Amino acid sequence: SNINYRIQTLSDAEKSELEEVMHIIDENRFNYHFQPIVSAVNGDIYSYEALMRPVSENKITPYHIIKYAEITDRMDDIERATLINACLSKGNVNQDKNNSK
Repeated sequence: SNINYRIQTLSDAEKSELEEVMHIIDENRFNYHFQPIVSAVNGDIYSYEALMRPVSENKITPYHIIKYAEITDRMDDIERATLINACLSKGNVNQDKNNSK
């Protein structure tokens, strides 16, 4: 298949990164940081952007997550995890919002 071909073309280092990324996705090892989106008109926070960060002892970044999720057709898994994890973290956003005033 096309996925197998893409994996075969990876270097040994990339295959190691791919393996780590698959574990991160399978185990939902993500943290999310919520960056406020601020109105340029009045400075009020009107929304938040969820920034995904993989939990890994290795140097795996969001770039690696996206790269290997695309290669393995797992972007739907990343989008689903982000939606669910961001919704579950909603209480943390509200708490941060209240503490910033």
